[in-house]
Amino acid sequence: MIGYGGNDDYYVDSAGDRAVESSGQGQDRVWTSVSYALSAGLSIEVLGTTKDAGTTAINLTGNAFAQTIQGNAGANVINGGGGADTMTAMAATTSTMSTMPATGCSRPWVAAPTGCSLR
Repeated sequence: MIGYGGNDDYYVDSAGDRAVESSGQGQDRVWTSVSYALSAGLSIEVLGTTKDAGTTAINLTGNAFAQTIQGNAGANVINGGGGADTMTAMAATTSTMSTMPATGCSRPWVAAPTGCSLR
């Protein structure tokens, strides 16, 4: 899937799907129904699940750029992958953010040995 200038939305339903997006081409988002990792160098601002209320555990991994990563209501594992990432969980009580520095945790997230945990 290739995006050009402007704001692009990519919908992923297979782990083999790939988005192509260069820096400075708008506010771009990847919405996924499966566990997904952004490719290195891919300029995506939002990585999220397609169903906020879904309870399927979907693992999401960002890249070196800053992203907002949004899980669903399942037991997600979210790996920021670098950058100044923000995480949103939708009513999940067992989600973890594995690479968010503990000093960057904000409510309802609390510092844990491996990053931030939702309590």
